Amino acid sequence: MSTIHRIWIIAPLFNSWEGIMPIVIWVVAVIGFVGFVASIVWFFWAVRNQAKLEFPLIAHLICAIVATLLAIAMSAGSLFWLYGTAPGQRELKSFASETSGGLSRVVKVYDLQGDLIDTYEGTFDIQEDSSKVFFDLPQEDGSTKRVQIYNATVIVEEQ
Repeated sequence: MSTIHRIWIIAPLFNSWEGIMPIVIWVVAVIGFVGFVASIVWFFWAVRNQAKLEFPLIAHLICAIVATLLAIAMSAGSLFWLYGTAPGQRELKSFASETSGGLSRVVKVYDLQGDLIDTYEGTFDIQEDSSKVFFDLPQEDGSTKRVQIYNATVIVEEQ
């Protein structure tokens, strides 16, 4: 019973892996940074305690250098992907939308002949499945109104 309850709490925030990719990337970057610090400490420890080492000093130094390079690659690569590529920017935008209640948008709904049916404006998150588009439109009194759109052309513009 408690497992279902935890899934229910997490599910509205993260509907897919896309929503948590920025968190995963930051975790990898932090692990890389910790690995970098640990490898530097290992390097200096090996140099300082070379008389007590079980293996030759050069083996420790090579391992520390390789660990340092791997840690730098993990941190720099993951952060470059998140902040330096278009998919990374889309992930950040998706994360912001899913965790802050949506983005400011204008939704225009057209019928199959191309005539404008309705326009919705506000800050909300949009969901879709195979047959409909739906979102919860905030009202002036603080409540929300669920809008479900079937068999129409929907154009969503972020403001």
